[in-house]
Amino acid sequence: MNGGQSVGDEGAKITMERMTAFIKAHVVSSMVVLVSLFLTIILLGAVDLFTFRINSKGHLSGNGNPALIFIFMLVPIYLILLGIIMMVSGITFRDRFREGLHSIGIILILIVLSVIGILVEKLYADMIFDSLGGWPDSPYSAIQGWGLLNQYTNTAFINVITYSLGIFVSIIIGYLGALISHRLRVNNKKPKV
Repeated sequence: MNGGQSVGDEGAKITMERMTAFIKAHVVSSMVVLVSLFLTIILLGAVDLFTFRINSKGHLSGNGNPALIFIFMLVPIYLILLGIIMMVSGITFRDRFREGLHSIGIILILIVLSVIGILVEKLYADMIFDSLGGWPDSPYSAIQGWGLLNQYTNTAFINVITYSLGIFVSIIIGYLGALISHRLRVNNKKPKV
């Protein structure tokens, strides 16, 4: 058992050394990721805070959508974060492919989590719209005739679930890019008959 444990400890040590070296070599992108992560979490919380909830009397406010301010700030920063995550995961997986490690377990877990996340997101959005009497095209909906994204439905689409899904999908895309690149490199090295 100790032999297996020391191999695992050695692997963890190598991984930590690589992560530390990567962060040192990519200080700017590492700082951008940390700042983007912090800002997007704060803005995600602000969207939730400024999304109106229907009151007990069922009266809706027509005071506009104050959460849109935070949504307009969140989206570009979040897209930058996802782009960097995709690039970093692509580089990481590319390096692992060169070493003969395919990390298929990690990707399968991310795919399963993504599918579960999509189902949970659908249930969550349905719950929000059910509390409003239905989707905007329903004649019984409190938001009938309004747009799909409004001051009562922001959090149906912009929430922790969709935030996490974006990160999972970015990592999966980075993996697929690295896999395609690896396959092309391997095929180009094979002697032509």
